[in-house]
Amino acid sequence: METAAAPDLIPSIWQRLGSGINAIGRKRPLLVLALAAVAGILVADHPRTATGFLACTLAVAAVMLALRRQRPAACCLLTTLFFMVHHAGQVRQTRQNPVRQHLLDHQGEEVFAELRGTLHPFQSGTSLDPTRALCSVQEVRWSQAAGWQPVTAGVQVFLPRGFALKQAGTYELSGRLALPRQAMNPGEFDDVAHGLRNGWVAVLMADEARLRQAQHWAPGFHLQRLAESSRQWMSQAIALGMEDRPEELSVLLAMALGASGQAGEEIEDAFRNSGTLHVFAVSGLHVVMLAGVASLALQCLGAGRSRSIPAILVIVFAYAFITGWRPSAARAAFMIAIVLAGIRWNRRGELQNSLGLAALVLLAMDTQQLFQPGFQLSFGVLWAIAALATPLMQKLRGWTELDPFLPPSLASFPAILTRWFRRQAAGLSCTSAAAWIGSLPLTFGHFRTLAPVAVLANMIVVPLSGLNLGLSCLSLLAAAFGLSTLQTGANLLNSWLAAAMMSSAAWFASLPGSSFTLDLRLEKPAPACLRLFQLPNGGSAAHLKVRDEHWLIDCGNERAWRRIVEPGLRQEGVNQLRGIILTHADSAHAGSAHLAFQRGGPRLHTSVLEPWRRDSSRSSLRALAREVPVDSLHWHRHQAGGQIKLDATARIEVLHPMPHDILDKGDDRALVLLLHLHGLRILMLSDAGHATFTRLLQRHPGLRCDILVRGQHRSDHDGLDELLRVTKPRAVISTSDSRFIEERLPDSLRQDCATLGIPLINLETAGCTRIDLADSGARLSFFHEPGEIVLPRRP
Repeated sequence: METAAAPDLIPSIWQRLGSGINAIGRKRPLLVLALAAVAGILVADHPRTATGFLACTLAVAAVMLALRRQRPAACCLLTTLFFMVHHAGQVRQTRQNPVRQHLLDHQGEEVFAELRGTLHPFQSGTSLDPTRALCSVQEVRWSQAAGWQPVTAGVQVFLPRGFALKQAGTYELSGRLALPRQAMNPGEFDDVAHGLRNGWVAVLMADEARLRQAQHWAPGFHLQRLAESSRQWMSQAIALGMEDRPEELSVLLAMALGASGQAGEEIEDAFRNSGTLHVFAVSGLHVVMLAGVASLALQCLGAGRSRSIPAILVIVFAYAFITGWRPSAARAAFMIAIVLAGIRWNRRGELQNSLGLAALVLLAMDTQQLFQPGFQLSFGVLWAIAALATPLMQKLRGWTELDPFLPPSLASFPAILTRWFRRQAAGLSCTSAAAWIGSLPLTFGHFRTLAPVAVLANMIVVPLSGLNLGLSCLSLLAAAFGLSTLQTGANLLNSWLAAAMMSSAAWFASLPGSSFTLDLRLEKPAPACLRLFQLPNGGSAAHLKVRDEHWLIDCGNERAWRRIVEPGLRQEGVNQLRGIILTHADSAHAGSAHLAFQRGGPRLHTSVLEPWRRDSSRSSLRALAREVPVDSLHWHRHQAGGQIKLDATARIEVLHPMPHDILDKGDDRALVLLLHLHGLRILMLSDAGHATFTRLLQRHPGLRCDILVRGQHRSDHDGLDELLRVTKPRAVISTSDSRFIEERLPDSLRQDCATLGIPLINLETAGCTRIDLADSGARLSFFHEPGEIVLPRRP
């Protein structure tokens, strides 16, 4: 019987699968097709599995089409097949592009190139970047002696200084061509993946740009220029009368036009940490609100519902295009068009079905949108609202209704008013909770951040943003009709709302546990770990973890903190720092100390010579001293011979400087630290030079270490050979930035390490280096390079 039943197993599975798809598809067919499209794109994004899946899909679809009852399931498979082939073509155009392959053959180094192609304005966020452009390359020449080769490629171009892209047409460009910069640290933004997803494979630093042939019919070019002019006019209208309120104006421009770059990082952090960042930029919420405002205005002008639909669609799609055609805005525009079309033809729409249609349209236009966090958050959050908000409201139905034994006609006005407020509060809370649940896996997956306070914060900030957008629309209407008094008044009221939003976001973000990160890695961590980040421009930052406590040894400048160090800490689930050790006052080492200090108020540790008496009042440590008292509970200064205790078995020994050391250069005043971790010694020299090395050898003639970590002294690279012979390290780790002579890895260090047989790890090529320490020894692994180095503990 077992052998007879086995052949019936596979048909039974397919029958059940087809029946399940049919049952769901009858109610929400477009949502099911959208999910099938997503499956096809995900398979095609991994070429190794795409071929086998393609053959299986064709076979199964053919069988199902032969069966009348399985045609809906077959349509799903054919949709999967279509999007799989569509996305595979886009992947080939970028990953296997001949321009990219040529650069990979040159190990990713810059090469001279001449390009011919059409230039398009480069959109950064919601505005055009006048210093960059996108080139649809048609021909390439790798040297002046070589011939032109026909190619099809997208290249991001940094335009020559003083060049303005004002005319559409075919241009001839020459300059240095390179691959986008690769991510060198965990959590860092990946320019390579971003470029490939957006259709460009290389970056050209153009030295010269010449117009070969003007193109008079270029609707895309002229529409982008028109959108930029519209953004500038709208910005000027919203800014009237707000010259003395720059922070409020930046929030208004971010909300109305998506110009978030004009707001300060601290303001954006407050919205992010309170889970309300979606109102800080143009999103689907803004498009829906604008449609509501436009509908109300048209009805007040006497336009009927049917007549106002075309005008609403024009306004919605124009606004989405002017603000950069972001995935969330585009999704909302298409969904509003679908809903209004249903009203126009007396058809009742289903939200999840409309969501599926909008996804199909956008993915058909560009399958790479699926991998954008904005696309995923927009559709994921709206689907969660559609699926969960109504059931949650049903749970609160008893609280939002009048007494069931009291006829509604006998209810008093206060009772009716109370019911209205309860319904609004319940609707806001349920929608906010559903949106937070929908965004939970995505925000953690992309940003490693959870913000439970967002459920409450959105109940306050979202209604304020609705009023804000309505006043912005009123200001623009007043500007269009020349009513400057009304325009100024609307802007003033708007500034008060913006201030209330900023205060609300900052207050919610300041609550304990408002946002935090989690480390959900399954592998057991080492007892101690030191991560050395790769920072550009001679910067330095290291994350030290001992048991469950976290320390920073330098933190980089503000840009490095926001782009590299803070995302790297989120990757490890770090919510609070025990201490921050700042080696010296160089802004590339300590420029973001005030931001790092906000992570739980950690203790600061510096050398006894810092803040240096001759430093400018604007220096990083001088500025920090105005917020944190020196030699207080939160700021400890150390000299040679001192120690920083980490736990019962781990400590940091301070080797330099002494209080009487007279050193004018900041690099010579840097703390030199010897980390004692599980029987191993890690010597961290910071940016020390010959003057420091001489003092170290005089004061510590028996100095030994297992790993030596060094930076680049601004002007002095001598003396390290003798230090290497004395300390006898088994590995040397060095910072480097080959773009600047003073930050390059010295050739003498390479020679010394080769002579002594010491592995030399260059952070510029290896990327972030992780040192896991245990009683058995140390294991060095690298973010960008394969392999690892194991250093057993010395007997």
